[in-house]
Amino acid sequence: MAQKIFITGKKILSVFCFMLSDFISFFLLYILAVNIKNWGRFFSPHLLETRFSGEFLLFFFIWFVEFLLSGLYTKRRTISEEARSIMLAHVRSSIILLAISYLLKILHISRGIVLILLILGGPFFLAGRIFVKFLLYRMGIWGKEVVFIGLKPVSESLIKKIGNNFFLGYRSPSFVKIENPVSSEKIFQKFHDKKNFDIIIDSSGIKKEYIVKLVETLGNFGDSIMLLPDTSGVAITGQPIVAGDTFLLTVNLNLAKPWNIYIKNAMELFLTIIILFIISPVLFVITLLILLFDGKPVIFSQERLGKNGRSFNLYKFRTMFPDANEKLNDYLEKNNSAKEEWEKFMKLKGFDPRVTKIGKFLRKWSLDELPQIFNVLKGDMSLIGPRPYLPREMERMGMYKDVILRVKPGITGLWQVSGRNSLEFEDRLKLDEFYVRNWSLWLDLIILFKTPFVVLRSKGAY
Repeated sequence: MAQKIFITGKKILSVFCFMLSDFISFFLLYILAVNIKNWGRFFSPHLLETRFSGEFLLFFFIWFVEFLLSGLYTKRRTISEEARSIMLAHVRSSIILLAISYLLKILHISRGIVLILLILGGPFFLAGRIFVKFLLYRMGIWGKEVVFIGLKPVSESLIKKIGNNFFLGYRSPSFVKIENPVSSEKIFQKFHDKKNFDIIIDSSGIKKEYIVKLVETLGNFGDSIMLLPDTSGVAITGQPIVAGDTFLLTVNLNLAKPWNIYIKNAMELFLTIIILFIISPVLFVITLLILLFDGKPVIFSQERLGKNGRSFNLYKFRTMFPDANEKLNDYLEKNNSAKEEWEKFMKLKGFDPRVTKIGKFLRKWSLDELPQIFNVLKGDMSLIGPRPYLPREMERMGMYKDVILRVKPGITGLWQVSGRNSLEFEDRLKLDEFYVRNWSLWLDLIILFKTPFVVLRSKGAY
């Protein structure tokens, strides 16, 4: 436990130093831009005082948010990849700043200063990153073990390029030999007590189906997984990593990374409190309607699969009759088409004999799901995440369950804004796996923004 806390502390310190580096780089860049724009009063204290307090802080806040959303404080990249990410985020920040100034007419900001920032910014930020990462690496703060896996040992040159790379932060490279065919049990034995490391798989000589199996198994241990080609047929996501003449492909599992989870949980806790305050009157009115027309109970509790496959009770407003299962079985026995639809979608799009009149209205507008906000507060669910699957659906989830069940399910998610219940079961699984692998704050914000519009259209809700 002490070692884990120490490792987490070094991660936090590294992120803080990267943020501080960007702040100092931007401060120096801003001073230079202001004085180049006003060359006649070069390094004028009065000029800096009048601009610094408001304009500088606004500028830096825009850049900081864009850098955060671009993963520049959490993702490990080579120098070339970092330079590309910094430049893209830098250009986007400049565009946002100009939009705030000229499109929204909020502030009057010198176009000259913004242009100078745009031209000089990339090298400033990158130089700061190189210096800080080199310093932290030498101090033993910025560093992570990397494990090479394959049928035969990797070359010494590859270990030098990647295994001792100060910018990626890799150190203490090691090699683990595996056998063909790949055995999940042996992988578990080798790595069950190993934490905080990244994995590079040399896929040469390994059959494609075993590569998939190896990736899914190692996803339970390593923070990040990279593959040396050939990798055709494997679900590869993310940008390639190029170190010298070595080409690696990243297999993302973004929501398995502790730092991403901390960021997501912090954002969602803040949003959950705001949402609960807004919907409280709606919760009260729906409770009264159910009590008046359908009686008790108001809340329906159902067992669902949570993080790591642990069961929890999901809360909804009751929308069904007390003898719902009996009504459903009788209906399916008498209607073959309804039975086929149920087996395909695990839902009935048209008439559902289990649902009350008030329940039908609540379901149409997804109001029955509002009590799940309390599941979020309890820590069983997230605002945004994979669909909360039923225990009986675990077998049908197949190979997807190892990825999907590594995170908390969500009230809304990529599956909901991409078709909801009109999607077939496997399509939902694919979307949920994609979400877990490719999570970002941007993706969550997009899903959250789209959810109200999807609900108001009531398409796919039944």
